[in-house]
Amino acid sequence: MAGRWYGLLLAGWLVIGVMGIASGVEFPRDAAMERLAARIPETLRRECWFGDQRPYSDREWWLKQAKTPEGRKRIAAAEKLLALPLPVPTDELYLEFSRNGNRSRYQSVRSNLEKNVTVVAVAWCLTGDPRYRERLEAALRAFLAAKSWVLPAHDRGNRVWKGEAISIDLVSALLGWRLAVVSRTVAGSLDPELIQELDRQIRARVLTPFQEMLAGKRKADSWLTARTNWNAVCLAGVTGAALALEEDFDARSRTVAGAVRLIACSLQGFGADGYCFEGVGYWNYGYGHNLRFALMVYRATGGAVNLMEHPVMLAAGRYGEAIQMSGGVVPAFADCGLNSRVSQTLCSWRDFLAGSAAGNGDPVWMDGLLPMVALTPAVQPETAQAVAEDPGKASLSWFPSGGVAVLRPVSGGRFAAAIKGGSNDEPHNHNDVGSYVVMIDEVPMLFDPGSEVYTRRTFSKDRYQSGLLSSFGHPVPVVDGKLQRTGGGTDCRTVEAAEKNGVFRWRTDLQPAYGDSRIRSLERLFVLERHPERIVVRDRGVFTAALPFETALIAPAAFRQTAPDVVEVSNGGRVLRIRISASGPFELIPTEIKEDSPTRQRVFRLGIRLLEPTEKPEICTEFLIGS
Repeated sequence: MAGRWYGLLLAGWLVIGVMGIASGVEFPRDAAMERLAARIPETLRRECWFGDQRPYSDREWWLKQAKTPEGRKRIAAAEKLLALPLPVPTDELYLEFSRNGNRSRYQSVRSNLEKNVTVVAVAWCLTGDPRYRERLEAALRAFLAAKSWVLPAHDRGNRVWKGEAISIDLVSALLGWRLAVVSRTVAGSLDPELIQELDRQIRARVLTPFQEMLAGKRKADSWLTARTNWNAVCLAGVTGAALALEEDFDARSRTVAGAVRLIACSLQGFGADGYCFEGVGYWNYGYGHNLRFALMVYRATGGAVNLMEHPVMLAAGRYGEAIQMSGGVVPAFADCGLNSRVSQTLCSWRDFLAGSAAGNGDPVWMDGLLPMVALTPAVQPETAQAVAEDPGKASLSWFPSGGVAVLRPVSGGRFAAAIKGGSNDEPHNHNDVGSYVVMIDEVPMLFDPGSEVYTRRTFSKDRYQSGLLSSFGHPVPVVDGKLQRTGGGTDCRTVEAAEKNGVFRWRTDLQPAYGDSRIRSLERLFVLERHPERIVVRDRGVFTAALPFETALIAPAAFRQTAPDVVEVSNGGRVLRIRISASGPFELIPTEIKEDSPTRQRVFRLGIRLLEPTEKPEICTEFLIGS
């Protein structure tokens, strides 16, 4: 079945450019999406569609759900919220980002307010308890009173908050979707004037601006054609709101068809092999909203429009299994959290759309990610065929577009690893060309430390002052005291990436990442031997002048030196023994990188520095499993 997967990929691959139209936004030139969008007017259901939950008025259905374990769980969650004051994001919190760059406090309060809306709305439908109705109405009124639905971090100059501009961002688009679904679900059971104002504001803040951007009546927000998760997330939110709320069929049809054409832009953010440059967390978030969007459109067109027909949509789905090393652990490349895991719910939706699995039609309850009980896959015929063998079961996954290899243990093996080439000009980039991760028995021993807590610095010119985002926080060389640079021209060329006779070899030239004309070549070799198990990482340079040189190891625990040329790392009851050799005498420089990590994980760096400058540096580290 793997052959069928790649056959579909190669047969459908298209060169994507940008095509201007007479008026309105520029749509991507993507023949596959054009064909899908062309089907919308004739296949979109005439009535509004807002997911698989029933309206509040269908009391028999909701009372039946209340008796299920999930229903009881949702009622208990709502009770906990009622025991707390209603969180209201104030103007003072909103303006904090513009004052000091902190975005966490406002976002936390706002997120909790959204949680009150979705969780309490479900409890109201499940029980009819007036306490939930009162809390729901209060939460909705808090959003209606808010000057802005976008995040402060996305409101340059606070222009939306001041009423000087209207724009759509990730959270306002998704909020519009959630509120539209809530409105359609509880209409008739809440204050009618409240619902009327809610619908008006959803249109004013989300639907109308998008429709005007499509028509060329308003300057387009940058995310409409962005090659990042923004495109998929915002389009999913706008489309969900339109399907639930837009009663004018022609307007709804134009909105959905335009979104189908535009979502091709987000697929340009993946490699042709499906590699997600933004990392696993953003695969869950970005590609997850590609799937949500695709599933909405599929259901709203009775299965006539399936975005999984697009080859990159199909290839990006493969990434979910192929990026996993062992035990579900993934490398924290780019802005990925250390505890990120691939969402199995998303994988089931992917399989459903790809025709490799049938849905059972049962409600899927999602807190926070989706409005209430939406998007349950329908049952497909039993003749559905598997699209591909699980790529996560192979010993090696290789992503040429990102220069990334993922190695899993073979029978009886204990080592797993991931290596990254690529460039330092990627979405949510870290300066990490040549980074790698080493695990023993599903326990990280040497790692990529992942993302930092987002602040104003994170997405500014000062981004790489962070010890987690610069190459200082990655196991890569430092040449003449200089770290890797960022931006174009940093692509490294993978010379070798193959496994033969139980030995995997990955070799690349890191020179472009440093942009120093004195560096003729800087080769990194990564070797994993499976029988017996051993990993070797060797850095070898050729310079036009004698330059200082060092490389580094990055670990979640402190290094312990046991001999002049040997160090150990202990983590989770496992021990990694590291033997160091070099072209000349060297010194070891231990440092703890102290940055604000979402997981509070401590990060230790061991610099291995040659004592004398040289024209031909070489440092080799050998990794063995200790006792």
